[in-house]
Amino acid sequence: MKNALILHGADSNSKANWFPWLKLELEKRGYRVFAPNLPHSEVPDIKQYKDCILSSGFSFGAKTILVGHSAGSVIILKLLETLPENVDTAILVGAFKDSRAWFKVLFGKPVTLEELRIRVNAGRELMKNHIHINLRKLFAKPFKFEKIKKRARKIIFIHSDDDPFCPLSGAKYLARKVGGELIVLPGQKHFSVSTAGKEYIRFPFLLELLDGITRKAVTAPSRHPSRSRSLRSRSWLRPKPKARR
Repeated sequence: MKNALILHGADSNSKANWFPWLKLELEKRGYRVFAPNLPHSEVPDIKQYKDCILSSGFSFGAKTILVGHSAGSVIILKLLETLPENVDTAILVGAFKDSRAWFKVLFGKPVTLEELRIRVNAGRELMKNHIHINLRKLFAKPFKFEKIKKRARKIIFIHSDDDPFCPLSGAKYLARKVGGELIVLPGQKHFSVSTAGKEYIRFPFLLELLDGITRKAVTAPSRHPSRSRSLRSRSWLRPKPKARR
Protein backbone atom coordinates (compact mmCIF):
# COMPACT_ATOMS: atom_id res chain seq x y z
CA MET A 1 0.00 0.00 0.00
CA LYS A 2 1.30 3.45 -0.84
CA ASN A 3 1.80 5.71 2.14
CA ALA A 4 3.08 9.17 3.04
CA LEU A 5 4.77 10.87 5.96
CA ILE A 6 4.28 14.63 6.43
CA LEU A 7 6.49 16.44 8.95
CA HIS A 8 5.95 19.99 10.16
CA GLY A 9 8.70 22.40 11.14
CA ALA A 10 9.99 23.83 14.40
CA ASP A 11 7.51 25.41 16.81
CA SER A 12 4.64 24.20 14.62
CA ASN A 13 2.18 21.30 14.41
CA SER A 14 0.39 19.03 11.96
CA LYS A 15 -2.61 21.38 11.69
CA ALA A 16 -0.61 24.38 10.49
CA ASN A 17 -0.21 25.77 6.97
CA TRP A 18 -0.93 23.34 4.12
CA PHE A 19 -0.32 20.11 6.04
CA PRO A 20 -3.98 19.15 6.78
CA TRP A 21 -4.97 19.97 3.19
CA LEU A 22 -2.17 17.85 1.73
CA LYS A 23 -3.02 14.97 4.07
CA LEU A 24 -6.65 15.00 2.93
CA GLU A 25 -5.74 15.23 -0.76
CA LEU A 26 -3.31 12.32 -0.51
CA GLU A 27 -5.88 10.22 1.35
CA LYS A 28 -8.32 10.87 -1.51
CA ARG A 29 -5.67 9.38 -3.79
CA GLY A 30 -5.45 6.21 -1.75
CA TYR A 31 -2.47 7.02 0.47
CA ARG A 32 -2.21 6.04 4.10
CA VAL A 33 -0.93 9.30 5.59
CA PHE A 34 0.89 9.82 8.88
CA ALA A 35 1.22 13.47 9.93
CA PRO A 36 2.29 13.44 13.59
CA ASN A 37 2.55 16.28 16.04
CA LEU A 38 6.25 16.11 16.83
CA PRO A 39 6.92 16.45 20.57
CA HIS A 40 8.54 19.61 21.95
CA SER A 41 8.77 21.17 18.49
CA GLU A 42 10.07 24.41 19.98
CA VAL A 43 13.34 22.53 20.58
CA PRO A 44 13.64 19.98 17.74
CA ASP A 45 15.50 16.85 18.80
CA ILE A 46 16.51 14.43 16.04
CA LYS A 47 16.89 11.41 18.33
CA GLN A 48 13.52 11.99 19.97
CA TYR A 49 11.81 12.45 16.61
CA LYS A 50 13.38 9.35 15.10
CA ASP A 51 12.19 7.30 18.07
CA CYS A 52 8.71 8.82 17.79
CA ILE A 53 8.37 8.07 14.07
CA LEU A 54 10.05 4.68 13.96
CA SER A 55 8.00 3.39 16.91
CA SER A 56 4.69 4.64 15.47
CA GLY A 57 4.01 1.62 13.28
CA PHE A 58 4.42 3.62 10.08
CA SER A 59 6.06 1.37 7.48
CA PHE A 60 8.63 2.60 5.00
CA GLY A 61 8.95 1.02 1.58
CA ALA A 62 9.18 1.41 -2.18
CA LYS A 63 5.78 3.17 -2.34
CA THR A 64 6.50 5.64 0.46
CA ILE A 65 6.73 9.40 -0.05
CA LEU A 66 8.17 11.76 2.55
CA VAL A 67 7.26 15.45 2.75
CA GLY A 68 8.92 17.86 5.16
CA HIS A 69 8.67 21.60 5.74
CA SER A 70 11.51 23.67 7.21
CA ALA A 71 12.94 21.72 10.17
CA GLY A 72 10.74 18.81 9.06
CA SER A 73 12.91 18.62 5.95
CA VAL A 74 16.03 18.28 8.07
CA ILE A 75 14.36 15.52 10.07
CA ILE A 76 13.55 13.62 6.88
CA LEU A 77 17.17 13.82 5.74
CA LYS A 78 18.24 12.45 9.10
CA LEU A 79 15.62 9.69 8.88
CA LEU A 80 16.93 8.65 5.48
CA GLU A 81 20.33 8.03 7.06
CA THR A 82 18.95 5.20 9.19
CA LEU A 83 15.91 3.75 7.39
CA PRO A 84 16.05 -0.03 6.90
CA GLU A 85 14.10 0.22 3.62
CA ASN A 86 14.37 2.45 0.56
CA VAL A 87 11.55 4.93 -0.15
CA ASP A 88 10.26 6.33 -3.41
CA THR A 89 10.43 10.11 -3.03
CA ALA A 90 11.39 12.76 -0.47
CA ILE A 91 10.17 16.33 -1.02
CA LEU A 92 11.81 18.94 1.18
CA VAL A 93 10.23 22.40 1.36
CA GLY A 94 12.23 25.31 2.78
CA ALA A 95 15.13 23.15 3.95
CA PHE A 96 18.31 24.47 5.57
CA LYS A 97 21.73 23.00 6.25
CA ASP A 98 22.56 24.59 9.60
CA SER A 99 21.26 27.13 12.10
CA ARG A 100 24.06 29.63 11.48
CA ALA A 101 22.93 30.35 7.93
CA TRP A 102 19.39 30.90 9.22
CA PHE A 103 20.50 33.72 11.49
CA LYS A 104 22.87 35.13 8.88
CA VAL A 105 19.89 35.74 6.61
CA LEU A 106 18.09 37.57 9.39
CA PHE A 107 20.91 39.71 10.67
CA GLY A 108 23.45 39.94 7.84
CA LYS A 109 24.19 43.31 6.30
CA PRO A 110 21.28 44.29 3.98
CA VAL A 111 22.14 45.41 0.48
CA THR A 112 18.85 46.97 -0.61
CA LEU A 113 15.82 48.54 1.05
CA GLU A 114 13.77 45.50 0.05
CA GLU A 115 16.24 43.18 1.78
CA LEU A 116 16.10 45.39 4.85
CA ARG A 117 12.30 45.20 4.86
CA ILE A 118 12.37 41.40 4.53
CA ARG A 119 14.84 41.04 7.40
CA VAL A 120 12.94 43.40 9.68
CA ASN A 121 9.72 41.47 9.09
CA ALA A 122 11.53 38.16 9.53
CA GLY A 123 13.05 39.39 12.78
CA ARG A 124 9.60 40.30 14.07
CA GLU A 125 8.33 36.86 13.13
CA LEU A 126 11.30 35.24 14.86
CA MET A 127 10.68 37.18 18.07
CA LYS A 128 6.95 36.50 17.92
CA ASN A 129 6.88 32.80 17.14
CA HIS A 130 10.37 31.33 17.38
CA ILE A 131 12.10 32.92 20.34
CA HIS A 132 12.34 29.58 22.19
CA ILE A 133 13.60 27.59 19.24
CA ASN A 134 16.90 25.86 19.74
CA LEU A 135 18.06 24.29 16.50
CA ARG A 136 21.36 22.89 17.70
CA LYS A 137 19.98 19.40 18.32
CA LEU A 138 19.03 19.17 14.65
CA PHE A 139 22.69 19.38 13.73
CA ALA A 140 24.36 17.57 16.62
CA LYS A 141 25.93 15.24 14.05
CA PRO A 142 26.88 15.97 10.42
CA PHE A 143 24.73 14.68 7.58
CA LYS A 144 25.63 11.26 6.16
CA PHE A 145 25.04 12.24 2.55
CA GLU A 146 26.09 8.95 0.96
CA LYS A 147 23.56 7.03 3.06
CA ILE A 148 20.84 9.59 2.32
CA LYS A 149 21.39 9.22 -1.43
CA LYS A 150 20.88 5.46 -1.31
CA ARG A 151 17.61 5.52 0.60
CA ALA A 152 15.37 7.54 -1.78
CA ARG A 153 14.80 7.03 -5.49
CA LYS A 154 14.17 10.75 -5.89
CA ILE A 155 14.92 13.73 -3.62
CA ILE A 156 13.38 17.09 -4.52
CA PHE A 157 13.97 20.42 -2.80
CA ILE A 158 11.41 23.22 -3.17
CA HIS A 159 12.68 26.65 -2.20
CA SER A 160 11.95 30.33 -2.72
CA ASP A 161 14.37 33.04 -3.74
CA ASP A 162 13.21 35.28 -0.87
CA ASP A 163 12.89 32.90 2.09
CA PRO A 164 13.36 35.11 5.18
CA PHE A 165 14.59 32.24 7.36
CA CYS A 166 16.37 29.68 5.18
CA PRO A 167 18.77 30.93 2.49
CA LEU A 168 18.55 29.47 -1.00
CA SER A 169 22.26 28.69 -0.81
CA GLY A 170 21.53 26.07 1.85
CA ALA A 171 19.03 24.26 -0.36
CA LYS A 172 21.48 24.38 -3.27
CA TYR A 173 24.18 22.86 -1.07
CA LEU A 174 21.94 20.04 0.16
CA ALA A 175 20.61 19.26 -3.32
CA ARG A 176 24.15 19.03 -4.65
CA LYS A 177 25.29 16.78 -1.81
CA VAL A 178 22.46 14.26 -2.18
CA GLY A 179 22.21 14.42 -5.98
CA GLY A 180 18.73 15.88 -5.68
CA GLU A 181 16.68 18.27 -7.75
CA LEU A 182 16.09 21.88 -6.72
CA ILE A 183 12.91 23.69 -7.78
CA VAL A 184 12.97 27.44 -7.15
CA LEU A 185 9.58 29.14 -6.91
CA PRO A 186 10.08 32.93 -6.91
CA GLY A 187 8.51 35.16 -4.27
CA GLN A 188 7.03 32.46 -2.01
CA LYS A 189 9.04 33.23 1.15
CA HIS A 190 8.89 30.29 3.61
CA PHE A 191 5.83 28.58 2.07
CA SER A 192 3.82 29.35 5.20
CA VAL A 193 0.76 31.36 6.18
CA SER A 194 2.79 33.60 8.48
CA THR A 195 5.28 34.61 5.76
CA ALA A 196 3.37 34.33 2.47
CA GLY A 197 -0.30 34.70 3.39
CA LYS A 198 -3.45 32.65 3.75
CA GLU A 199 -3.07 31.03 0.34
CA TYR A 200 -0.66 28.66 2.08
CA ILE A 201 -3.44 26.74 3.74
CA ARG A 202 -3.13 24.89 0.41
CA PHE A 203 -0.13 23.99 -1.75
CA PRO A 204 -1.43 22.95 -5.20
CA PHE A 205 2.00 23.03 -6.81
CA LEU A 206 3.28 20.40 -4.39
CA LEU A 207 0.27 18.19 -5.02
CA GLU A 208 0.68 18.54 -8.80
CA LEU A 209 4.31 17.54 -8.39
CA LEU A 210 3.37 14.45 -6.38
CA ASP A 211 0.68 13.53 -8.90
CA GLY A 212 3.24 13.77 -11.68
CA ILE A 213 5.68 11.54 -9.83
CA THR A 214 2.94 9.00 -9.15
CA ARG A 215 1.98 8.90 -12.82
CA LYS A 216 5.66 8.57 -13.76
CA ALA A 217 5.04 11.53 -16.05
CA VAL A 218 7.75 13.78 -14.72
CA THR A 219 10.81 14.44 -16.84
CA ALA A 220 13.74 12.18 -16.06
CA PRO A 221 16.58 13.88 -14.17
CA SER A 222 19.29 15.45 -16.29
CA ARG A 223 22.94 14.47 -16.08
CA HIS A 224 23.34 17.29 -13.59
CA PRO A 225 20.50 16.63 -11.13
CA SER A 226 21.67 19.27 -8.67
CA ARG A 227 21.12 22.03 -11.21
CA SER A 228 18.12 24.11 -10.13
CA ARG A 229 15.12 24.77 -12.29
CA SER A 230 12.63 27.56 -11.76
CA LEU A 231 9.00 26.54 -12.35
CA ARG A 232 5.75 28.48 -12.33
CA SER A 233 2.33 26.84 -12.00
CA ARG A 234 -0.08 28.59 -14.36
CA SER A 235 -3.08 27.96 -12.15
CA TRP A 236 -1.65 28.98 -8.82
CA LEU A 237 1.79 30.51 -8.48
CA ARG A 238 1.74 34.28 -8.53
CA PRO A 239 4.25 35.93 -10.87
CA LYS A 240 6.80 38.08 -9.11
CA PRO A 241 5.71 41.76 -9.35
CA LYS A 242 7.82 43.98 -11.55
CA ALA A 243 9.69 46.79 -9.84
CA ARG A 244 8.41 50.27 -10.59
CA ARG A 245 10.75 52.64 -12.33
